[in-house]
Amino acid sequence: MAFSVSTRAAVSLISGIEKRAKDESKSNKKISDLLEKEKNRQFSEEGKNTETAPRWAKLSRRTLAERAALGFPPGPILVRTGKLKKNWAKAFSGDFAALKSNTKYAAQHQSGRASSRLPQRKLVEFKRRTVDEIKTIIVRHLLP
Repeated sequence: MAFSVSTRAAVSLISGIEKRAKDESKSNKKISDLLEKEKNRQFSEEGKNTETAPRWAKLSRRTLAERAALGFPPGPILVRTGKLKKNWAKAFSGDFAALKSNTKYAAQHQSGRASSRLPQRKLVEFKRRTVDEIKTIIVRHLLP
């Protein structure tokens, strides 16, 4: 009696994975789209469903008074002129996906640095659900 195992199917599968792993630009575009979607969700929900940071702090009386004096409405949080919400760029290639903002106060809100008078309000958050979606995108790209 003899048992034999063919490794051709496994080698073919591994070869296909290697080939697809060389250029992940399609999956990285999907990931950058997901990051943008998460940023938009944070703004629309005003940080109410955060997992890794406190909920967005309410606007201070000083900020509300400043908005009123300048003719802006009292809300939503972090949207006065719309610059912070709109000034984002997606970037991706075969080996990375990114969402970037050029507004200097975006980083201050994201990190909540003590040197800033701005409270931490995470603009992009890697929730468990988001990380799971990223994993799914990568696996679907790599496997046939």
